[in-house]
Amino acid sequence: MKVGPIIKKYLEERNMTQGELASRSGISPQFMGDILKGSRIPSARVAKSILFSLNPSASDKASCIECWIDSVMGEWKDLAQERNSLKEAIIDAAEKYVEDVDLRLHDQFDSFNDLYVAVNAYGAEK
Repeated sequence: MKVGPIIKKYLEERNMTQGELASRSGISPQFMGDILKGSRIPSARVAKSILFSLNPSASDKASCIECWIDSVMGEWKDLAQERNSLKEAIIDAAEKYVEDVDLRLHDQFDSFNDLYVAVNAYGAEK
């Protein structure tokens, strides 16, 4: 489960607004909104501050911490996949560039070789 829905549940149970929780947790209302929407994951410090501000039971604290860890791990997994995709794209682009340079060098070498043969043939005729 994501962190946002759990926080929303506690907000409703405590009849607390998003802005109040943000203020008590020491973060901006916009950041709290992003956390609730699931577009951002709070750092350990912010998660601890939110948890302290909500004051859940001990068993709920454990499940909240587990949920936060799962969210962070999911984010790391997504970032690792994105990193690997970017790495593959860069390698593919570099390989294509090297192939293009090799072809151009080969073409220039062939042109130079043809010129060399022509000059030598001209010189041999004299």
